[in-house]
Amino acid sequence: GKIMIYKLKENRVRRSYLGGKRIDKFQGRKESENGYYPENWIGSVVEAKNPNYFVEGEGLSMVEEGMLLRDIIEKNPKEILGVEKMPILLKMLDSAERLVIQAHPTIPFAKKYFDSDFGKTECWYFIDCDEDACVYIGFKPGITREKWEQLFHAQDSEGMLGLLHKIKVKKGDVVFVDGGVPHAIGGGSLILE
Repeated sequence: GKIMIYKLKENRVRRSYLGGKRIDKFQGRKESENGYYPENWIGSVVEAKNPNYFVEGEGLSMVEEGMLLRDIIEKNPKEILGVEKMPILLKMLDSAERLVIQAHPTIPFAKKYFDSDFGKTECWYFIDCDEDACVYIGFKPGITREKWEQLFHAQDSEGMLGLLHKIKVKKGDVVFVDGGVPHAIGGGSLILE
């Protein structure tokens, strides 16, 4: 087959948490500060969704020639990726603060509730980290739904974090997060997800 090489444009995306300074530094910018564009969606065929903030097409990667990566892949995903359909989201994420506790859908959940063939499993590669950087992932043994819901309804974030495993991370570490697993990224990390 024919080999095509495309250069993708920068694709900063608005999120609800602060960060971005490490991305600027990584890209060689002298001027940088944390703000609400803490992610660079390097290769994305999905739109960003934010509560109370939506910009049509935000998050979709574009190649230098002006075409959307989504459109290029959708022309012939079997030839390009070896599969019939493949949603892609490769991003650089700079968490200046701890992100919210969340769990992404499994494939069966996504099929049942979102009419989608895809869940969201993640893998994080830590490019740079503060000395005290950490992630929270998976419930500790013996955690009950009742205890979790009690802390959730009380909005006791620290109590909820205490029910998850806290894992220190450093530059070069890799963390795999299967769909359905509760997790939160601590502040102070530049991650390739």
